[in-house]
Amino acid sequence: MTDWKKIRKEFETSKVTMKDLAEKHDVKYSTLRSRKNREGWQQGVATNDATHDAPKEDGRGAPKGNQNAKGNTGGSAPKGNKNAVSHGLFANWLPEDSLEIIRELSQKSPADMIWENILIQYTAIIRAQKIMHVTDSYDDINNVTSIKTDPMLQDNTGNPVRVEEKREWHMAYQKQEAFMNAQSRAISTLSNLIKQYVAMADENDSRKLEIERMNAELKKAKAQADIIKSEADKLQATGKGFELLQSLVDVVNEDED
Repeated sequence: MTDWKKIRKEFETSKVTMKDLAEKHDVKYSTLRSRKNREGWQQGVATNDATHDAPKEDGRGAPKGNQNAKGNTGGSAPKGNKNAVSHGLFANWLPEDSLEIIRELSQKSPADMIWENILIQYTAIIRAQKIMHVTDSYDDINNVTSIKTDPMLQDNTGNPVRVEEKREWHMAYQKQEAFMNAQSRAISTLSNLIKQYVAMADENDSRKLEIERMNAELKKAKAQADIIKSEADKLQATGKGFELLQSLVDVVNEDED
């Protein structure tokens, strides 16, 4: 039989996550979450049962005449105290999955959080190479933005005939330019994250070796982006879109050689 009293006590007197707690006591996560929400469990705020079950030790406590609790009526915290803000406020307004994330993040150091953001940003930059790749100078695309039909005219299937269609065109050089601008912003963000991490991380942190490698690649990418932007600005001013894309391709090929 599930000992819910024990589970609640463990939850409220530790920093265990709901997921770990469910696995430990072999109960369904959804059942545990429902029980928690229904009974108002809060981490860091022990239940009366948990308090009463705690062993009492003789000789403990403040001496007679102590003024520690002056102004604190009814055993509650003094007016203005914010002991429960970090748990109570979140528990009252945030969904359970958000609370789970907060509990896990509370166990991480600022350096760990910045490191994870570095990995996410670096992954996004690499992934964008495939998603935003421009094949060649003829890699144009167009999207239908609006369609107008005439209800008085019908095709063989009985549907209204399309009499007008508007499309939005994206030329290859425009796609490449948008890609380079997006990459430049992403690289700048990554560079700032790395600077924050280096300033915060411990000197013996093994991840600094990976940071040095990333820095070298970032400098290379930034230099390439500066060259491309310079060439793009020159050609765009003359309206030579095809030559603009060709120059971008040439710069990339030279860098790979």
